[in-house]
Parts: sequence; C-alpha cells; structure tokens
Amino acid sequence: AREVALGEMHPSTATAAMALGDVLRDQGRVEEAGPLLRRALAAKESCLPPHHPEIALALHALAMLHAENLEEPWEAEPLLRRAVDICKQSLGDTHSSTAACLTSLGQVLVAQGFAEEGV
Repeated sequence: AREVALGEMHPSTATAAMALGDVLRDQGRVEEAGPLLRRALAAKESCLPPHHPEIALALHALAMLHAENLEEPWEAEPLLRRAVDICKQSLGDTHSSTAACLTSLGQVLVAQGFAEEGV
C-alpha cells in the first residue's frame, strides 16, 4: 500500500522495503531479500544526499546479505567500505553505526583471509 501511495522511489517506501528485506534475509529467503535490498538502496541513493546515513544503512544491509547468506564476502567488501566512509563523514568516527559498519567490514576481511587488515 505504501508503494502505491508514495511511489517505489520514495524514502519511506525504501525504508519499508529495507525492513522487509532484512526480515527475509534473516529467514534465509535470499532470493526475495536481494531485490528488495537493492531497490531500497537505489531509492535512497536517488532521493538523499550522497553521504546520508540512510544510504550507509542500506549499503550495510545489502552487504550482510552477500556476506552472511550468499557467502560472497568479496561482494560485501566494497559496499561496507562505502558505508564506513559515509558513516565517518556524516556521523563521525565514534558513532555506533560507524562502529557497526567497521565491525562488519573487519569480519568480511577476516573471512576473505585478510586477518591483519580486518583486525
């Protein structure tokens, strides 16, 4: 209903799509989660400033799909690096979202065998 009323690229629609994508990812329904998370990211990128924290959240959600569910840490790494950059610029080095993105990036780097860089 939200998508019909506001449109597919509205920030509120994107937020709802991301929440549903996260739930589907947590349930292991990767084939359904992926398109929702990609659409949420595209919508947020189209209507928000480039370094908005909501874009970092969408990048993080999509990266976790690749890292945890699809076992593709190499796909997650660039998404997480971008999310970290956005968080640092918009929220600062000590914000909890910055820490969450850095933690996920470290885990992805360790999973790829780059333990020294990930620590």
